[in-house]
Amino acid sequence: VISSSVELIRSNHETFTLLKSMAATDPTSVSRTANGAAWKLATMLPRAVCLVADSYSDTLRPETAKPHQRSFCRRVAQISSHCVRSFGRKLRNQIQHEQWQILFQPGGGIPESGGSMQRLEPPLDRLWADPFVIESDEGIWLFVEEMFYASQRGHLSAMKYDSETTQFGPPEVILKRDYHLSYPNVFEQDGRFWMIPETSENRQIELYVADSLPGPWNLESVLMTDVNAVDATLHFDGQLWWMFCGLAEVSGVSNCDETFLFFADDFRSSNWTMYPCSPIVSDVRRARPAGPIIRDGNRLIRPSQDCSKQYGYGLRLNEISTLNPREYEEHEIAFLQPDWSAQVHGVHHICVSEKLTVMDVSMRCSRLRSRFAV
Repeated sequence: VISSSVELIRSNHETFTLLKSMAATDPTSVSRTANGAAWKLATMLPRAVCLVADSYSDTLRPETAKPHQRSFCRRVAQISSHCVRSFGRKLRNQIQHEQWQILFQPGGGIPESGGSMQRLEPPLDRLWADPFVIESDEGIWLFVEEMFYASQRGHLSAMKYDSETTQFGPPEVILKRDYHLSYPNVFEQDGRFWMIPETSENRQIELYVADSLPGPWNLESVLMTDVNAVDATLHFDGQLWWMFCGLAEVSGVSNCDETFLFFADDFRSSNWTMYPCSPIVSDVRRARPAGPIIRDGNRLIRPSQDCSKQYGYGLRLNEISTLNPREYEEHEIAFLQPDWSAQVHGVHHICVSEKLTVMDVSMRCSRLRSRFAV
């Protein structure tokens, strides 16, 4: 990862860190990494000015500034290591490809690892990712992003789950657009079914509604426009609706680095208020949402992605300790890494319901198997 920070130096030479953000490095380009860091600083400077203007600087921690000194030999070693990793990555991609698949665990609950879960494999020509489960009088349905490799454009599909046989029915396409769809955040409210899929390619956050499962789904309203927002996740605390999403304020910044928080009286509103201290997380290791908020007894747990090593590398679970229009606090309680099998390359989503827990996992698959499969 690469760190970007805004510091305040007082007349007595004390250094205070106003803001700090962690972003992933680009493994194939030093210039793109530096460019992203520069754009990140461009978004951080106005926040820092507001922070000082609002008289929050008295809470900052003084730090001793440490100059960065790197020897010529160290730079050569870093460049050599970068070249070796880049070559290895390209060679591996020639003989393998990654396929997102679904893991599931009957009976619900938070798994300690994906190694004990059952696997639901898509056909070789597509991936299944971002699984959401909804349990209702109409049965248990699994909603996923489905993307054919030939099209490289995701749509949304649903499969019915039989809790007695622990089998899934065939996938049914439930929503297609002329832009990419993923993250089918589906929930039931006021006797109807609602869904907020990721539609960042269309630069909107869209709300869909259905009267039965698995559909049909109709566009109800647009919650936000002209935004590069991903994985919008809702939570209702009994009074307010909260929306967590990954958001990039400018085009040169990744939408995996920061979590923004909004609230409204009604989830159908097109007038959401930004939490005043957004972003609430500015760290690529735990920012981007990774599934619906989990209720575990009296605890609220926000799943998040770790995209520091690659997109969707790991899954972090963060317990929300404070949530109101003035304060937000969370702390990490678990980290699920793709370490139970050499074939597993990433895990980046979890959904926990009463009768079924689902995750997605990136598996390394042989390109020869894909090419010669009938």
